[in-house]
Amino acid sequence: MRNDVMHEVAGDAVNPMKFDEIVKALHDVIDEAGNVYSIPVDEVMSLKTQVDGMWDEVRTDNEKAKAYCCFFLHTFGKKEAKVMWEAMLSEETLLFSEDKVERSKVFHSMELTIQKPGLQAGRISYKELLCNTDKKFILISGASGSGKSTLVKNLVIQFHGISDANVEMINLKSFSLILIYECRNRSIKQFSAVVHQNFKNVCLKLGPETVVQAITHSNPIILVDGYDECHEDSFEVVDQLVNEMKYHECRVIITTRPSHFEELKNHLKQKLVAFQDYEISEISDIEDQKRFLEKYEKHVNPHAHEVVKTFSSLERKIQELFVHPIYLVLFCQLVWNFPERINNWTSHAAVAHDIYRLYRKMIESKLASYSIVDKDGLVDDFFRDVANFSLQTIAENLVVFSEEQVGELKSSFRKTLGEYGARSKLDPKALLGVVLKMKRHLNDFDSCTYFFHHKSIQELFASKSVIKELRKKKCLPSVLQGESHASQNLQGVLACVLIELSAVENSNVFKRNWHRLKDAAKAVGADKKFWQQVLLSSPHSQQVAKETARVYMAHNKEWYIGSGRDAATVALLLLHQQPARLCASLLDAPAPESWRQVAQTFKRVLELRLLSEVDDSRPCDHMLEALSSSRCCVVVVFAKGTF
Repeated sequence: MRNDVMHEVAGDAVNPMKFDEIVKALHDVIDEAGNVYSIPVDEVMSLKTQVDGMWDEVRTDNEKAKAYCCFFLHTFGKKEAKVMWEAMLSEETLLFSEDKVERSKVFHSMELTIQKPGLQAGRISYKELLCNTDKKFILISGASGSGKSTLVKNLVIQFHGISDANVEMINLKSFSLILIYECRNRSIKQFSAVVHQNFKNVCLKLGPETVVQAITHSNPIILVDGYDECHEDSFEVVDQLVNEMKYHECRVIITTRPSHFEELKNHLKQKLVAFQDYEISEISDIEDQKRFLEKYEKHVNPHAHEVVKTFSSLERKIQELFVHPIYLVLFCQLVWNFPERINNWTSHAAVAHDIYRLYRKMIESKLASYSIVDKDGLVDDFFRDVANFSLQTIAENLVVFSEEQVGELKSSFRKTLGEYGARSKLDPKALLGVVLKMKRHLNDFDSCTYFFHHKSIQELFASKSVIKELRKKKCLPSVLQGESHASQNLQGVLACVLIELSAVENSNVFKRNWHRLKDAAKAVGADKKFWQQVLLSSPHSQQVAKETARVYMAHNKEWYIGSGRDAATVALLLLHQQPARLCASLLDAPAPESWRQVAQTFKRVLELRLLSEVDDSRPCDHMLEALSSSRCCVVVVFAKGTF
């Protein structure tokens, strides 16, 4: 009987009434055992009663069906999901090439900052993300390129054991199922469609609504990637997901950019949902950065070499520009393509310019064998089309494009090629493939979607359209004019614009348009995190520092230093604003030079909180030494005591 049931479950749908046959078979086994071993009749009847009691919870047809659905989902469904995700996630195609690498081999074990009231937030490894059993919902905020989607994908890889990946995540195997929903997906309009996407064949057998109910009783992990990319339909999907899961055992992990973090938290509070929120920490330690790069050196062939050596030779202020995974990956590509330019970098703008040059180099190589008059003009116009498309799609919060939407860009390419007499020589698809990646659907191989290599690349291209308008027409595109038109989605674009124009060589354009840019920042909802990003990428710009200081002071009269990044920010701001009180937690040793600058510049009340939540035995001499000639009033806090 056991073999009969298991084989049918593995091969095809089983009738829920099979459970009655199981009970009858167990009764027969008990009767036979009673005869063979001469067990008293009352003991035989007692054992049968116990067996019947075990099935009391599944006596109704609905309960039997539910138990069957859960069992079918946990067996056949998990196998189906593993096959699908293995095909989609096992390998990562590198930027600007067809080289592939196993995702699990290059995954960097990231750290998360726990968001808590007060200063001593503390950090955890991503491996501990599921250790807090009190909160079902986990929110993860991270800047562009910080590794939010990479984290989500690697949780799936570890859960299913794809590519023999080690399970580093503590408690991951205590969950029965895992599902992914990407908020950028515009084809999904209901939570049941998310379930269908993850367990297609199970849904075809049992129906998506039935499977949804089975999932609610299966202690799943549900991964929601990119809340900041939500559109009207995906907001509804997230809403349905929250309503379905908030009363059931589960973990729901939601990632987002900082621009939409408060919105997400407020939404969950309205739903009376408890959550723990984290922020992905930067890879700011030089040894961590080198370990990240070493993985790409080790696992990428045939080009990988000299990356770590080149990175180690850079000035620390340049190394500090590469604190997110996407920029470390781009660093590899820049070393492999422009090794002669690396040592000329002086700012974030110079790095961004070379990323842009890398795309130009690839387009120029596509055109190299063709006889075209004014190739440089053709390349310029090609990138004009890409920039306009990028700005338009970001304004509409589009990061994945249908064939119809990309068709408009192809039409622009054809027109541009025609203007240079090259329409019959070149297929627009060849140029399109340089800037966009194509993804065919596993369930419908004839259809496909397109996307940029990363959203930050899309924003970089879009910024070129804005800068062109400012240079030529001395005005901003309409999508950045006025709060009624501008969108939070454009924050990344505006950050790219500010960083490039604040470079010394663009100072005239920057000064001429500074008031327009400040108005645009207000229109897109720029906050202190936005201005901090711009300031640290443009540390020499007094206009940016002054505006950042104003925003900080408007946000809070007390400022906080909880990391080396915070110390670098405050050191630049104190030249323009001095808060009434500055609170600083214990920084890693050795103290950054920016902490010494803070100690020398600040003149009011400095509160030092020198007890680490992670390790209360950590020394604090490196924090105190910088205060030897300080002119501020120092208050030192150790645990509950103040001295």
